[in-house]
Parts: sequence; C-alpha cells; structure tokens
Amino acid sequence: MNHRFTCLMTLLFTFISLPSYAIDVCHAEAREGSVLDQYSIELLKYLIESSGETANLIPYKPSGAQARKELQLKEGKYDIDWLGATAEIEERVPRSPF
Repeated sequence: MNHRFTCLMTLLFTFISLPSYAIDVCHAEAREGSVLDQYSIELLKYLIESSGETANLIPYKPSGAQARKELQLKEGKYDIDWLGATAEIEERVPRSPF
C-alpha cells in the first residue's frame, strides 16, 4: 500500500512539474488610437485561444514604411502584421509560421 502511494505521488508530481510551453508571437504594435489595429490584436488573441494553444504576445514597433515592414518580416524581426492584402504582397512576404 505504501509503495503504491509513493509511486502515485511520484507520478503526480512528475506531471505537475512538467513545464508548460507557450509559443512567442511577435506582432506589429497597435498604432495609438487605431481601432482597426486593436481589432486585429483582439482577433489574434481569439484565434490563439480557439486553437487551444498558449502564446506570449510580444508587440514590435516596425518601421512605418510598407517596404521596410515587408523586409523586417522576411528577416524574422516579427511574425505577424496586417499589411494591405494583395496577391502581390502575399507573394513577397513569408507566410506566418503559425
């Protein structure tokens, strides 16, 4: 009985002590007063929660120029931005790893 209890407690503590992993999602920081940017961040949070994953949302202040933002995305400086969506832009910018 005592051995069974010890094994059960060891197993329980093993599962409790397993680290919880969350993915890091670096997104474009919302512009001050931009309802659209705030909506995009809220949508991102909702999609992550709906997926069942845990994520750390990390805001990143990209350059204001569209071409520079595309370059920073390609360089992996951040993961997600809400650029003007055209087929041409989608071909130039790498897909999100998520």
